[in-house]
Amino acid sequence: MTRLYEYSINTVRSKQKFNTAFKIIISFSFALLCYRLVFNQIEISSIFSYLININGYWLSIAIIGNFLTFLPRSLRWKVGMSPLGRISFSSTHNALIIGYSINNIFPFRIGEVTRAFLVFPRSKRLRSLVILSIIVDRFFDFLVLVLWACVICFIFGVSLYSSSLYTMGLILTTVITFGSILLIFISRYIANFKYDPIKYDRYSYVYRLLKYFLQFYKHLEKYTNSLRNPLVLSVLFLLTNIIWLGEVTVFYFTAKSMSLDIPLIFIFLTVSISNLATSIPVSPGGFGQFEIAAKQILLLAGLGYSEAIAYSVLVHGVLIIPISIFGLILVLIKYLSPRTI
Repeated sequence: MTRLYEYSINTVRSKQKFNTAFKIIISFSFALLCYRLVFNQIEISSIFSYLININGYWLSIAIIGNFLTFLPRSLRWKVGMSPLGRISFSSTHNALIIGYSINNIFPFRIGEVTRAFLVFPRSKRLRSLVILSIIVDRFFDFLVLVLWACVICFIFGVSLYSSSLYTMGLILTTVITFGSILLIFISRYIANFKYDPIKYDRYSYVYRLLKYFLQFYKHLEKYTNSLRNPLVLSVLFLLTNIIWLGEVTVFYFTAKSMSLDIPLIFIFLTVSISNLATSIPVSPGGFGQFEIAAKQILLLAGLGYSEAIAYSVLVHGVLIIPISIFGLILVLIKYLSPRTI
């Protein structure tokens, strides 16, 4: 009996390891495919010719600006978690940076779950609500970026219809919209779901999945009821705009470091479209997805192919590399130091 139990445990662990490895392989393969599409029509040496002449002064300002955007991000998350009780700003700020650094290294945005564990390591119920607050943050990001893109295209007559971005945006909007509708319908259905062990014994996995959605729906309903205050929603919307305006300055100073004259309207549009392209969490850090979207907008702005790719790679590096290093340092200091171990 003991051997049988050990065998079943080892079998489950082996399947979990295989599934994890398979997901990682798929994620990195997707990122490599995207990079293949980006660099398909150009030599790498032509990109390095732009990157070696970077102005370090303006680039350092862009990096500092990126770090500063995490202040309103942390404040927004703290406001979003206000129904859960009092949480210190430093806790949210550290957890946010560590979560982003993990997102940049590992696929499928597992850093979001890590954030919840760092804020409430001992409460499963509160962790579920924290994850809901992160979903609300992502919703506001999506809303503001879509509004920016629509307003810019409408007022300034920028057409994305002829670009492959139109197809990408259509697919992204369809997936998110119908996914949300499907989630609502499933949640409504299982709200009245009764478990019959005789009828559903063969489908225990399906039942567990439905039960998970039921718990998610109940938590979502409770959390959204606590956020119906118009003042709170207005603050979240305002902070989201401040966050992305801060990222616009990062894009602007990165362009200045390369001596590129990109119209401000196209910088706003590049910020919107490139970040919307990474909304589907497939590759770690949005590698490949970000560059494809940013390149298309920059080509519309009149940049050359080499310039567009070099700028896309550089600005993505500014957004990801420094914050990832800082996040790993925080992990080493706070959670892996001899004092904490």
